[in-house]
Amino acid sequence: MRRLPALLGILLVVVALAAPTTQGVVPTQTATAADGDSLPRVTTVDNLTNHLTIPDEDIEQSEYGTTGIDVGAAVSLTSQRLHREHDARTFEQRFFRANNESARTRLVRSELDSIEQRQQTLQQRQQQQLQQYADGSASVESVMRTRALIDAEARELARTLDTIDRVERTEPTFTMTSGQQTRLENIRGEIRVLRGPVGERLGQTFTGETQPNAVYVMASTQDYMFATTTGQSYIRETHLASARDPTADDQFVTSNSDPLRAANTRAEVLYPWLYSQQLPSVNTFGTSSIYRLTANHPSGQLTTYIDGGTTDVFHESQQLQLSTIRTSETRVTVNESVRLEVTRTYETGPIHVAVQNNDTGEPVTGTVAVGDHQVGTTDNSGTLWTVEPRGSYSVTVQTQSGTNVSVAVLQN
Repeated sequence: MRRLPALLGILLVVVALAAPTTQGVVPTQTATAADGDSLPRVTTVDNLTNHLTIPDEDIEQSEYGTTGIDVGAAVSLTSQRLHREHDARTFEQRFFRANNESARTRLVRSELDSIEQRQQTLQQRQQQQLQQYADGSASVESVMRTRALIDAEARELARTLDTIDRVERTEPTFTMTSGQQTRLENIRGEIRVLRGPVGERLGQTFTGETQPNAVYVMASTQDYMFATTTGQSYIRETHLASARDPTADDQFVTSNSDPLRAANTRAEVLYPWLYSQQLPSVNTFGTSSIYRLTANHPSGQLTTYIDGGTTDVFHESQQLQLSTIRTSETRVTVNESVRLEVTRTYETGPIHVAVQNNDTGEPVTGTVAVGDHQVGTTDNSGTLWTVEPRGSYSVTVQTQSGTNVSVAVLQN
């Protein structure tokens, strides 16, 4: 059986190029290239990987949502998984029962039709939910629930694509046409950008697999950002539909260099700190003009997707180890019994809250609110990591004894 590669990828180099810096993380303005090439939507953070963000002028909603067990969402998630598992098994059974290549080709075509239709439905559903949230007709809880359901469905659709790959590899008398292989990879790329680490985490929280936590949400009518802290990590996913134009010519293909190298060159402009630490692997998906770059770096992991039509980042997932993120500012308030310390990193990045007894230095347990939203409770060490909101805000802690203490953080 002749087999074409499922992903047209190359590993450029995966090697650490420099030790991580020990300087503090300081937020700066939206990045611009040295040659004047504007980089809208990509925000720089000194000594840390840049991140994708929604332009301020486009943001319609920004607030915290609190997750927890959601019976309705849990039932939907389970139903989706079982339905897709059944579809995959049914396809596999029908494939091996087919007695000629023509019948199997038709079966693969039909299955790809079904997956592509479902993928497009998920994109439309995501768009509709964001529009409703932006105009105030949908709550932050419904946005988080929809995000979890779309993420879970996309993962199941990806597994069905993997099933198609697997049955072809195990059947020596059948090979997909080059057109079908390209189409499968195109669909795979579109499904990939429906997924993200926060969406997956939300699903696990709704089903009770993980503890509830606060999620910070920003959205426009077509773009979103979700960020949260979990354990020792800060995770973030951002999607900018406005930076994706699948109808445009792929500028990396029409350039004089190899498309993957051209995408890599563009990414180096967008993520200069990352390239000083680690060169990412780069791959594309069929003829979709979606280019994915993945890298592990000293502070965590980055997966980013660049559109060949716009040459801009339109989808990004980040995971950062909290212990490696350098802080930029600390605000302290002390009253007669409690000391509250709030340590910042950068806007919409992680913030660290620490509460101590002012006399003994012992950790204090208290409920933490950012603005008017409760984001959690300090642990046994009297600390809590959460996500910093946009703009100026206050952090208030109410201790178990009823004492309130607050810190105001004013942003420029």
